[in-house]
Amino acid sequence: MNSEISIKLSEETALLYQNISDTEKQKIQLKIEEMINEELTKTKISENPWIKLAGKYQDDPQDNELLAYIEQYGCEFDAENQFNDSQFSEKEVKLPENKHSWHQFAGMYQNNPLFAEVLAEIETNRQCLDEEEE
Repeated sequence: MNSEISIKLSEETALLYQNISDTEKQKIQLKIEEMINEELTKTKISENPWIKLAGKYQDDPQDNELLAYIEQYGCEFDAENQFNDSQFSEKEVKLPENKHSWHQFAGMYQNNPLFAEVLAEIETNRQCLDEEEE
């Protein structure tokens, strides 16, 4: 399989993974890929309503004619809808600044000597409220 798979590991698992050999790592990677492919295949087959119709017309004498027509139409469609680089241009777009309405007030009291006392009082009140709820 050519695409990479990224999996988040817990710290313990990551440490264990670091201490195993490259051969074991490859075996684990192959097993993970196999499991993912198996799940994807199950999902694709069960969710795709066209699977029920697969092969339904394979013995129909007009089937090959229909397939040839579809292929020809696809080629014509592709030829009519070819895109080249001259049809596209780059344009720089400035994204709007999404500032919260309170953003202008952030840090305005950081140098105030009473700020630490206010924070301590807030923390004390929070602890009291938590104790009351328990």
